[in-house]
Amino acid sequence: MELEIVEVVSRTVQGEGKFIGTPISLIRLPGCNLKCSYCDTKYAWKEESWSTKISFEELKDNLPCTNVLITGGEPTIHKDFELLFTSLQFCGKTIHVETNGTNLKRDWALARDMHWCISPKLWSSGNGISMVDYGNMIRPFVISGANVYLKFVISDAEDMLESLKLLQEVVHKVPVFYQPVSNDTEMYKWMVENGPEDARYLLQLHKLAGMV
Repeated sequence: MELEIVEVVSRTVQGEGKFIGTPISLIRLPGCNLKCSYCDTKYAWKEESWSTKISFEELKDNLPCTNVLITGGEPTIHKDFELLFTSLQFCGKTIHVETNGTNLKRDWALARDMHWCISPKLWSSGNGISMVDYGNMIRPFVISGANVYLKFVISDAEDMLESLKLLQEVVHKVPVFYQPVSNDTEMYKWMVENGPEDARYLLQLHKLAGMV
């Protein structure tokens, strides 16, 4: 199997969400079905940009950590996404996926040793997806029993309101994490003061540490 890869980081730290601080190997796949205004990895949007072909064996040899993060772009639109994560699971890896949640297949929810960070794109992203539509995309996956947590990137009060609407649409309770756009500390303080009490509020640890 040959894969189109934007970058591989043999060892870094999970800088966001439920597993923040965990040593992890990172695979970044090319292509994205959304175009967020604040995206910090725009170089991964197009498959023809910054990508290279690599064999699975070579890739596997560059993943020393038990935990492997598959991200993008939007990794789930990659034609070899499912083959990639199942092959890595066969090698004993625990898979973490960062996704915008718009392309989830219900069968994936049953995969073992998988952790799904779904980061819905709110109004400030510029994508124009309604929270009702987002709820319809995410809810079946959550109900199917996937190991899911939600991560919201917040730039203003409207984003916070949209996130609360989506949580009502999802219905099933899952862990929720908030982080401010670009590690904005003033927005971080605002979120802590005004967001839901049962959520967690984080800054991007890897950015603070100067890591990928």
